[in-house]
Amino acid sequence: VGAARRAPRGPFVFLDKTCIHQVDEDLKREGIDKLGAFIFHSKSMIALYSDVYLKRLWTAYEVASFLALHPGSRISRLKVIPFVMPATILLGLLSVYLATLATAALEVAVGFRHTYRVALALVSCSMTLALRRNSRLMADMLTSLAGFSIRDCACACEDDRAVVYDHIACLM
Repeated sequence: VGAARRAPRGPFVFLDKTCIHQVDEDLKREGIDKLGAFIFHSKSMIALYSDVYLKRLWTAYEVASFLALHPGSRISRLKVIPFVMPATILLGLLSVYLATLATAALEVAVGFRHTYRVALALVSCSMTLALRRNSRLMADMLTSLAGFSIRDCACACEDDRAVVYDHIACLM
């Protein structure tokens, strides 16, 4: 009896730039042709948004495909994370860690017992500035969405533009 082929378990990650061949045109075309199927079978999508995200044809196509293939209540499975958010969180954690070390060192060195208040104020200021930047990025994203047109998107390889337009036409 032959061993049954099992589907792999667990979450899978698809990174378009690394999972679709970028040099061999035949492999690239095969990957592009299967992109819709992968998106269709995806339970969720995470978009790391930057100011150029909706200006790139492929990323706009991937988001549009996900939304078209998962209508209605499943839209909540599209998570948009500002590209700077992970760095902001890491900066916040690092700031708290360094403030804690500085507070402990100052208390031991000079006996000043309120250094934690100074450290907390510095961390709060830096986090407030970082979160304001994130808020501006989200507001810019909404502005970009309001004026979005697929025809304005840039494409690194102009030969791909017709392929993307054909795939979009299939979704309509």
